[in-house]
Amino acid sequence: MTHKLVCAALALATLGLASLSADAPVAPEPVKTDPVRIGLVDSLFTDVHPQLVQIASRPFVSVMRKLTGMEGQLLAGGNPYDIGKKLNDKQMDLAVFHGVEFGWAQQKYPELRPLMIAISYHRNHRAHLVVNANSQAKCLKEFRGKDLCVPLKTKDHCRLFLERSCLECGQCDSKAFFAKIVPGKNSEASLDDLAMDRIPAVLTDTIALETYERLKPGARARLRVLKESEVFPPGVIAYRQGAMDEARLRRFREGMMRANQDEESREVMGLWRLTSFEPVPDDFAQSVADIIKAYPPPDACEKVSQR
Repeated sequence: MTHKLVCAALALATLGLASLSADAPVAPEPVKTDPVRIGLVDSLFTDVHPQLVQIASRPFVSVMRKLTGMEGQLLAGGNPYDIGKKLNDKQMDLAVFHGVEFGWAQQKYPELRPLMIAISYHRNHRAHLVVNANSQAKCLKEFRGKDLCVPLKTKDHCRLFLERSCLECGQCDSKAFFAKIVPGKNSEASLDDLAMDRIPAVLTDTIALETYERLKPGARARLRVLKESEVFPPGVIAYRQGAMDEARLRRFREGMMRANQDEESREVMGLWRLTSFEPVPDDFAQSVADIIKAYPPPDACEKVSQR
């Protein structure tokens, strides 16, 4: 999260989102119930300081109150199984997962269900291993022993893709496969270095690559995608079947799906790199089943490495 985003989060939290834009949806009547406890899986905040997560949580809770009339409490911390267990044990009411991590948790806790999906510009995403267009490399094996740049805040599905790609090359640990994993300042600066042929390769995602092409089409033309991942399903807000009252679930879902209809809510969603909440698509269960087959839980990699 950049300094600019932190300042925006603080400003929104201070204002309490009191002013509504002209196109704002009508706020529902508040309801007097216990706060909705929402768990956030750790991987949503890679390279983000916990204090900044707390700062960004305040305006999000304010938006939730405005859109649903319900109080909320965001509970950060835990891997997919930690969060899944708390959701299953009714210690949380809802939880936010990456799509693939929801699949892992649901395998262990079958009563978990998707309530709605969280969109970040696209419904589905890929990871990309990018090289300079002049590179003669044809596959990842040719980068064994070389450096790889992984920009700060690179999304978790990119890291999963990297680890599986290294596993396919006979090495489970990417740190053992590459000479050095270089933490780039951000995606744009890392791709700039790659376009100037200063580094061998960059790990990035669809949104970062599309943004770079829009901002710097000439530099993007000097890059080539060496390998890309399968399609990863979007993030999901999940619940445990039968644990939360259906009326509260409906109120939360319908309210939050209006979040992209007014300016303040859109700004807050931008802090979380979200553009909208949408109904669960018909093919979501199949897309999750497909991705967890391609990307089994991390302990599967550990078992392979021990053989």
